[in-house]
Amino acid sequence: MTDRYLQLPPIRYKIGEEVNKPAKGINNFSSFEYLNELRGILGGSLFSRLENTFLGPIIIAGSRKGGGAQRSDDGLGFSGQLIHFLLSRQIKTTREEVWFHFDGQPMRFSLREFHLVTGLPCWETEEEEAPIEDQFVWPLCNDDTHTCGDLLKQIKELGANEEEGKLRLAMLLLIESIFLMPYTNLKFKFPRSYVEIARSNITSYPWGEVSFKILISSINSVCDSDLNKGKYSIKGFPMALQLWFLASVPNLEVAFARLGNPSGFVCARYLCTHLPTFRAVWVVERSKDAKVISVLGDFDDKNDDLAAVVTLVNRGYRVSEIDWSRNFIDLEEAEKFISLTCGAQNDGSHETNGDVGEDTLPSPLEEEQDLWCVETLLGFQDVTKSSDDAHPSSTKAPYQTRSGRPIVAPSKFTPDSSNELKHTTKVQKQRLLSI
Repeated sequence: MTDRYLQLPPIRYKIGEEVNKPAKGINNFSSFEYLNELRGILGGSLFSRLENTFLGPIIIAGSRKGGGAQRSDDGLGFSGQLIHFLLSRQIKTTREEVWFHFDGQPMRFSLREFHLVTGLPCWETEEEEAPIEDQFVWPLCNDDTHTCGDLLKQIKELGANEEEGKLRLAMLLLIESIFLMPYTNLKFKFPRSYVEIARSNITSYPWGEVSFKILISSINSVCDSDLNKGKYSIKGFPMALQLWFLASVPNLEVAFARLGNPSGFVCARYLCTHLPTFRAVWVVERSKDAKVISVLGDFDDKNDDLAAVVTLVNRGYRVSEIDWSRNFIDLEEAEKFISLTCGAQNDGSHETNGDVGEDTLPSPLEEEQDLWCVETLLGFQDVTKSSDDAHPSSTKAPYQTRSGRPIVAPSKFTPDSSNELKHTTKVQKQRLLSI
């Protein structure tokens, strides 16, 4: 390939040939079940100390945990469909991280992103912990291995004057049960070395790196046949991937999450996350202005297969579906794109490269109805009290899908002129969740 063309890394499935069936079941072994029990055992003051450690953000997330098919406004639910959708759009790389594409745009999930989601320490530090006079006599944890149940029993056995020991074991219990669990059985045996770390340097040990490696290894072990069957397991803490995905795609965040405090670690930001269907996620990807916020950063290895692509993206280039389909970027075209768009206000519009997946996903009419619904929710439709303004088929220029076809709002989803915008948004959101 000549210098004019930049080779793109391979992707798992060609654009338009991704897995288009919803997941039947994604096993997630992470568990928050010890959180409430620890709250009762430790008591108010000691549990407050636990909340003030690096586990504070995940404790906030765990207290909101919904689970199962939860769709209410009181917790976080694990969405296997979001994970399934991402894995079918994986970019192949030899790096110790995972890459995906959404609407053609590369997305990087590295140790840095894992840290920003979870708050776990992810790198070795030279900071030494203050010496503790307590020798931490933990007879129930002296074997070569231990279970989460062993840690809980030992915490219960410790006296009122052994708060530091309780705190350290409670931290280890949450770390193992939430971030390191490789199987659904909480009787999995962890090495004694973890107990020794709890005794010496539990606050500075890179637990995030340990958990991240478990997660990445599990993601990379999912083969194409697993994706096609829609049944597989993800070890470690896959919710980190889900929450990062929501935070990286504003349209997904608006549609499928309710934001609390927008600052701080990502896991503590959301008051609740809804559980979208696979098709609903696809609709958001195909909607107008499916932006991706991804801080790709710099690469130490400039010869890496993604380094040059990242350089272009950081300069403002938008990788297109045509680029992925032909496996290269025309650098002359890329430079023209950058020169035309750099410094100009982005109006959010971009060209499509044809319809994707219409043979196996929604029919054109269904797609238009769903797109009208999701784009109303996300603010691309001008929904007001005026029925003429609210209806895309008014005398004004018709609103168009990314494929260029005008959208005619389905009559049963046309906002009633007597309703307020807030109510209309709620109705559209319910419709989107049922797609």
